[in-house]
Amino acid sequence: MISVLVSRFAGLTLAALLCVACASRSTLPIQTPSVPASPVATATPALRQAILLTTTGEVTIQRSTWTKMAPTTGITVLFEGDQIHVAPGAKARLLCSDFKTVYEPPPGRVQGVTAACPTQAVPLMIGDQRALPVRSPTPDGLPYVTSPRFTRLLDANPELSWNPVTTVTTYTVSLRDPNSTSNQAFWVRTVSGTRLRYDGKPLVPEKLYWVEVTDGTATERSEFHIASPAVQRALAEQVAWLDQKLSDPLERAVAVALLYGSEGLYADAVNVLEPVTDAAPGVLALQGQLLVAMKWDNRAYATYETLRQRVGTDNDPALLVEATVWTSRFMPLKPNTSSKEYIAAKKELLLQASEIVRSELGDEGYAASLEQEQP
Repeated sequence: MISVLVSRFAGLTLAALLCVACASRSTLPIQTPSVPASPVATATPALRQAILLTTTGEVTIQRSTWTKMAPTTGITVLFEGDQIHVAPGAKARLLCSDFKTVYEPPPGRVQGVTAACPTQAVPLMIGDQRALPVRSPTPDGLPYVTSPRFTRLLDANPELSWNPVTTVTTYTVSLRDPNSTSNQAFWVRTVSGTRLRYDGKPLVPEKLYWVEVTDGTATERSEFHIASPAVQRALAEQVAWLDQKLSDPLERAVAVALLYGSEGLYADAVNVLEPVTDAAPGVLALQGQLLVAMKWDNRAYATYETLRQRVGTDNDPALLVEATVWTSRFMPLKPNTSSKEYIAAKKELLLQASEIVRSELGDEGYAASLEQEQP
């Protein structure tokens, strides 16, 4: 199940779907969700949540810790206690966390956003973004694994890929069972490219695997496992239902990505979002957090940098805060930049985010916490 969520108090959109407790080169196992009766793992206490899929016209929201209504471009998780206002002539579509109930709040009045949602013991996301550790992106000079990267997968014969290293012509790729007493790789290939498909026997569901790539100097490792048949069947049924219910490609992609992400299928969720990346700023936010969940910090940083250019305080201040905070957290150290300059640049972004939170959202508590965060 998803391990970390954007703080509802910060009002940052979809900053969940994370598994960030360890550094990008950690050998700790990723979380393995238990097989649930429904596609989304069960948790308590029961609550109401909804994802704001799309908006047309003037739509504003207010989190329970905000003192101001703020504009939104959509694709944000809303909680019990949050409010929404749809201006006359405008439109908003929400999907409840049961992944079945779709509704449109009536325009012209401020209202609770989850009143039409059933009470669910299946939160879309859990945790608190403000507790996240800060990591530096993996250096580009290493053959770090890009797929499968700290994720659950649907495909039992997955495609493998890794970061190219300029001075390297061949790579050795291997798969191993970290719980095997032999400690030997059960599949090894030497290739000249940076992509190939695993062509061995189908991998065993819910078993942890390591994929390792060696360039002759450095060895990089990632870990993954295959979703169980029960989970795959449940997901297929739910996706089929969403295909019937959501005709808009953007809404469908966001809903399926959240569904996959809730089961730890981060890589499959990213792939679902690829065709609609430019459709709405919130897609980049969701994609960014999936990449953070996969510990693919280099690409996550680039995604958030792009997002910062696409939103502003006039159309989605909460999304701008999210992009700014994550850009600070994963900012790479540039050549000829001193450590003091690097830390100062990261801190400046956090202070910018804090000011937006205070002036546009009215959340003094979160503003203060950003000011106190150490880059």
